[in-house]
Amino acid sequence: MEIYRNYINAEWQEGTSGYWEENINPATGEVLGKASFASREDTRQAIQCAQEAYKEWRMIPPPERASYLLKAMLLMAERINTFARNLTLEEGKLFSEAQGEVKKTLKILE
Repeated sequence: MEIYRNYINAEWQEGTSGYWEENINPATGEVLGKASFASREDTRQAIQCAQEAYKEWRMIPPPERASYLLKAMLLMAERINTFARNLTLEEGKLFSEAQGEVKKTLKILE
C-alpha cells in the first residue's frame, strides 16, 4: 500500500493533523494507499517555504527555468503509461481516457 505524504521544504512529511484518508480504486474497492492530511500549521509552513524558495527561483533566467519544465515533460512522456495506469486505478477512468489526460498535461508543459 502506498503512503502519500506532503512535500514541504524539499522533504516528504506526514501531516500533523492526525487525519489519514484511504485512496480507493472505485472499480474494485481495493485500498491503493492512504494520504496524510496537513494541518493548518503544516500549510502555513509550506506556504512560507514556497515564498522563500521563490526568492531564489525568480533569479534563475527564464531559459534555465524552462529547461526544468522540459525535463519534467520528457520524464513524464517516458512514463505516460504509468501515469495513465495510476489515473485508471485511482479514478476509474478508461485507460485510453487517462492517456489522453496525460497527453494534455504534456502539451501544457511543452
